[in-house]
Amino acid sequence: MQFARSFGWTTFLCVVLLGGVRDRVAVAQAPTQAPINSAAQITEQQLQVTDAGTTEIGRLRGVSYRIDVPKGWKNAGLLVYYHGYSAEEIKYSVSEKLGPLQAEAFRRGFAVLQSQFSVTGWALEHAVVETEALRKYFTAKFGEANENIVSGHSMGGALTLKTIEQSPKIYSAALAMCGPLVPTYDFMQMRVAQLAAFEYYFPGILPKVSAIPKDYRQTPELLAKLRAAIEANPKAEAAMTALSQVRGADDLARKAAYAAYVVRDFQQKAGGQPFDNRNLVYVGTEDDAALNRGVERYAGDPMAAQYLMQFFTPTGNLLRPLMEVHTLYDRLIPASTDEWYSNQVMRRGHEDNFVLQYVEENGHCNFTPKEEVTAFDELLSWLHDGKRPASGLMP
Repeated sequence: MQFARSFGWTTFLCVVLLGGVRDRVAVAQAPTQAPINSAAQITEQQLQVTDAGTTEIGRLRGVSYRIDVPKGWKNAGLLVYYHGYSAEEIKYSVSEKLGPLQAEAFRRGFAVLQSQFSVTGWALEHAVVETEALRKYFTAKFGEANENIVSGHSMGGALTLKTIEQSPKIYSAALAMCGPLVPTYDFMQMRVAQLAAFEYYFPGILPKVSAIPKDYRQTPELLAKLRAAIEANPKAEAAMTALSQVRGADDLARKAAYAAYVVRDFQQKAGGQPFDNRNLVYVGTEDDAALNRGVERYAGDPMAAQYLMQFFTPTGNLLRPLMEVHTLYDRLIPASTDEWYSNQVMRRGHEDNFVLQYVEENGHCNFTPKEEVTAFDELLSWLHDGKRPASGLMP
């Protein structure tokens, strides 16, 4: 089904209508260098020392962070981890257990570095620079790691991609989990197109794409209202589940409600309405003609679109190993979106540096601890022994 599986129309529009903008943005994507001497800007610092090592939390320039260093660590490996999209600030505690991936890296002798960002929601404008400042603070305090690996889930997967493309001299390899490895503009165009179709089939429940209020939130009451409307209209439900690549009324309600929040977040950060579905032809429903006649068309602001292209459009210039792992069914970031990046690295001649694997799980980032550990093992084997993992189903 063309609309749901590909980025053909949105990519075409992005290149033809805004190609000049993209050319201007490409130079601006290099990360800003952060000052090395940042220890004086640490506040709210706490330390916990155990037989396993040292955990440090605090704020660097107002941004909260966590660093875990194994006992006896002397210039060994460092895992830099990016968290996913969050509407709330991520808070760290010295007593909180590490996640499965971070815990496995720590067990193998890696120090682990994690940072919140100065903004919530979509943070690609700030996160790489702020995390690099934290890495430099770590290096000044603990010493230079002999290898740096970058990883992250969901939005953190996009940050992982951005980091490994832009900083191959710093990072040896990357592990992205359930990330959107596509241009932000194209990916969000798809979501807006789906929201506009949702408005057509279920009018008046969600705010219009052009008028999502600043205080909009996904609430249990809103989800219940959406589910009831969807279940009451099976024909419209069938059309929207096809367009949105979801399974059932509950997933459709959750995806639509969440997408409205994310779209509003992007509009605020871009300083305008970046999205444009005027030249999109919807296909894949039982009555495409009716949908295309009735769906509301939104015009985008080129300057706002430029912001999304800058944060971020992958290049495919992949000089280090990158492994991406996806669940087979993901209502928020479909696994099929990874095909775009696979084609991009092939065009640049770097296909040997990219591996995509999937696990037979349902849900966004719904990996088992064993699957996360297996992915990390495979990446280390690729990096240290030259054993490139096989693409496809995770072994």
